[in-house]
Amino acid sequence: MNLPACKHQVQGETPGTGRAMPFSRFGPRLAYRLPPASSPFSLKDIWNGARGFLDGRAALARFEAEVRAFFHADHVLLLSTARAGLAMALQAFQRMASTRYKVIIPGYTCWVVPAAVVRAGLEPVACDNAPYSFDYDYDCLESLLALDVLGVVAQHMFGVPADMDRLRSVVKGRGIFVLEDAAQSMGGKVNGRLLGTMGDVGIFSLGRGKNLSTVSGGILTTNNGEIGANLAAARPALEDCPPLQEVVIFLEALAMASFLHPRRFWFPALLPWLKLGETLFDLDFPLHSLGGVQAGLSFQWVERLERFCQTRRVHAQYLLNQVPKLRKVCPLAFEEAGNGPRLPCFVADDQARNALLRDAARQGLGMALTFPDAVDGIPYFKDAPWRGTLPEARRLARETVTLPIHPFVSQEDLQRIVNLLQTYL
Repeated sequence: MNLPACKHQVQGETPGTGRAMPFSRFGPRLAYRLPPASSPFSLKDIWNGARGFLDGRAALARFEAEVRAFFHADHVLLLSTARAGLAMALQAFQRMASTRYKVIIPGYTCWVVPAAVVRAGLEPVACDNAPYSFDYDYDCLESLLALDVLGVVAQHMFGVPADMDRLRSVVKGRGIFVLEDAAQSMGGKVNGRLLGTMGDVGIFSLGRGKNLSTVSGGILTTNNGEIGANLAAARPALEDCPPLQEVVIFLEALAMASFLHPRRFWFPALLPWLKLGETLFDLDFPLHSLGGVQAGLSFQWVERLERFCQTRRVHAQYLLNQVPKLRKVCPLAFEEAGNGPRLPCFVADDQARNALLRDAARQGLGMALTFPDAVDGIPYFKDAPWRGTLPEARRLARETVTLPIHPFVSQEDLQRIVNLLQTYL
């Protein structure tokens, strides 16, 4: 039996529970607010981060060996951020094919992707997405391959797998590199294969809100010997993480351990200078090695990653089971749900979408829009020849709503989310 829809509830009552919602001088449910995405830290993790700072290179060597074993990768680089990994990989590609400089990226993608292409000294070329898909429109993609293309970025946005077999088939024999952006899908699988292991290079993010977090950080992996040798040659020039930056990362980890819980997340959410949830096009990002603190924070990361991913899968599959309409507007197959840090769905009706997000915010349920626009909406690309050619990407930016499925989401939270989805989908 469906519970009463939240828009019919008396103000101050939590839908589906009959219990009073907490109030404060700032409004309902300020004292309870789910982060849109989260990978929790424990006090033990914080302690290991401090030990990592002291152990330094030993902690990094341990983490690198574990990454190599988990992904069966011959070559691994641990970097300051995933975007640093993107830039490093692209620079390696360019050194190997010096007459090519164009990189194809999805029209709907995180804005750090085109920023990394520009930072690498290359030219991004945006390709529209297929309708209601985070993957490419392959007719559009094939038309762009006539250009002098160095590489194509494949993305597993929110853990939704790109069609890697099709992409590899399309670029086969053209001398084009495939960079697999698995920043939002670490630990996810499709047909038994780990996402991020099917391209020439795989990129994973350890940033806030990803499947596994060390506050910030990125992983680059490859089994291509030539690419690995090229990266190894560039590695000595890569600076270590500055000690002051390691201190800042440790303090951020401590703050995350303290304030990521839904009963405390309202506090950082009120601080505008933290820019939580904002998407920025920033070319001035750090490009150095991962720090010892981050390596320490990764201690026992395989067990934690698998536990977090399992929790996300259970939560995602519960929502898909309880709201049949959600299956029709979710791009994930049921068995893949939970590959990423959030569960995406498409809400085409503007009025319903706005009402859904408004009521979710009132209840502190962590639903969120994603990127503010397709990449041709970034002012930096106002004169790009592909500007205005991304209608599906623009629709994705407008209609994609993400649902929280992380370990802090309780059964009560899930039921409230179900109530809202049943009302507005």
